[in-house]
Amino acid sequence: MIAELVEAMPEPRRSQVRERFARAAETLRGSDLGARLADRGRWLPADVERVGLDYFRLGIACPFLDDESCGIHPDRPLTCREYLVTSPAENCARPARDNIDRVPLPVKVWPVLARLDPLPEGARFIPWVPLTLALEPAEDLTEVSRPGPEMLQDFFRHLTGKPVSGQPVAPFDQG
Repeated sequence: MIAELVEAMPEPRRSQVRERFARAAETLRGSDLGARLADRGRWLPADVERVGLDYFRLGIACPFLDDESCGIHPDRPLTCREYLVTSPAENCARPARDNIDRVPLPVKVWPVLARLDPLPEGARFIPWVPLTLALEPAEDLTEVSRPGPEMLQDFFRHLTGKPVSGQPVAPFDQG
């Protein structure tokens, strides 16, 4: 979706955003974090938060950031929609567990959606991709071949932690 969004941008904005992505990916790969991201499916629980904080400490600006505002706000990824903070913006320059005030959400939807596909063999966590690498080809992606109703049942099962009956739901009356 991100690649399609960039491709649909008019010039010169498209080229500017592509250049921002390229610089961000170069910065990421030039850090020790680049190597750690390569094996993200095998991280330990403590690694998830640590890597997230290390990523923010690199100071890589979102390629869509324009004048300190989201340039794709209506189309921003779900994970961006779920990252809600009330701490001062200057704290983002030195993120730590004790200076970032996150708004608690009763549930995060992105991990539930990501769990609709099975984890890679040996993986402990959902292998996420930093936004700065989103334009690169995802060679390990596979086509989803399950029927929609089955995926929807799995979504609600993961979301609620409860089994979902296989009973069909009546269509929504739009009249």
